[in-house]
Amino acid sequence: MAVTLRIGNKEIQLTDDVARALNRFDDATRQKYLRELADAASDADRLAMGQRIIAASGMVGPPKGLPATTEARVADKLKRYLLNPDHPHGRAKAK
Repeated sequence: MAVTLRIGNKEIQLTDDVARALNRFDDATRQKYLRELADAASDADRLAMGQRIIAASGMVGPPKGLPATTEARVADKLKRYLLNPDHPHGRAKAK
């Protein structure tokens, strides 16, 4: 999921992680980072800036309780939900 922000005449997309990281800062620091994101020349620059924001906020890695990699998250979801015949919301969702 992404958050869309309008800064001046630009719209930028923020991942949930970057949006949560920005919320950890005071207003002045948050505005500084948002201006830098809006001024970034490319998507790659915005991605790098997003990673710097996450690191500066003290958020390291995925939120607690989630597997660290996409592969691990998929395996976890398969195990807990998609292939679990005892899942409380019905039978396994995949065959």
